[in-house]
Amino acid sequence: VTVLPSIPALPADTNEASTEFKHRILLVDHTGNTCGYCPKMMLALKEVSESGDYHSKYYEAMSHSYASSDPATSASANAISSYYGVTSYPTLTYNFAYSTSSSYNAEHIKQQIDAQWKESADAGIAASASLATNSVVVNAEVKAAVENDYRITAWLLEDGIYAPQAGTSDESYYTHNNSIRYIAASNPITGFDLGMLEAGQTAEYTMSLEITSSKWNKDNLKVLVIVTGLNDSNRYEVVNLAMCPANGSVGYDYMK
Repeated sequence: VTVLPSIPALPADTNEASTEFKHRILLVDHTGNTCGYCPKMMLALKEVSESGDYHSKYYEAMSHSYASSDPATSASANAISSYYGVTSYPTLTYNFAYSTSSSYNAEHIKQQIDAQWKESADAGIAASASLATNSVVVNAEVKAAVENDYRITAWLLEDGIYAPQAGTSDESYYTHNNSIRYIAASNPITGFDLGMLEAGQTAEYTMSLEITSSKWNKDNLKVLVIVTGLNDSNRYEVVNLAMCPANGSVGYDYMK
């Protein structure tokens, strides 16, 4: 039986008058299970996530692009690492507009997060996702807090991928989460045009994320929705993120 995709309804806006949204930045760890040094970055990220409230300031995606034998790799992961120009592993990159990368140093990672994180995001995101036989359909809405030219994209991530990790005997590193499986847009990677939005204005967009392998565990899939906007250098950088269940929804994350 083939389940046909449907466009899911968006969750209700619980605070229509507000444009004060929590802000998160995008961290991409370029890695691989046969990379002997990659556990050092994993350890550094673990230290960062356990430091104060840093875990609330970002979402992390793992781009397994080191080797084709890695069960967590994908064509989309390779496209992401190629976009960033990654040539050494592990490398941690931030948002889309920055060339800044980190070696496996927790303090340096926190410094980069501090430099790029804002008290209030330029835009908010609400999204719903519908899981079908061979795809996940994502319906997302963006509400601008700052007038700008915006774009939107979505990445399909998978948790719970088992693969022994080189460079460590600690088996807690053998389960790989947030692994990039499919991206809605690769050219440009910054997403689909939403156009100019004034403060308080919204724009809706629907995307399809393909499930291209029967080996992917549908129960472990989730969707990272990414909104970008033009910065002072006329480049699209990530302005906010939202994590949505592959068969569920997430509302606007307003500041309390």
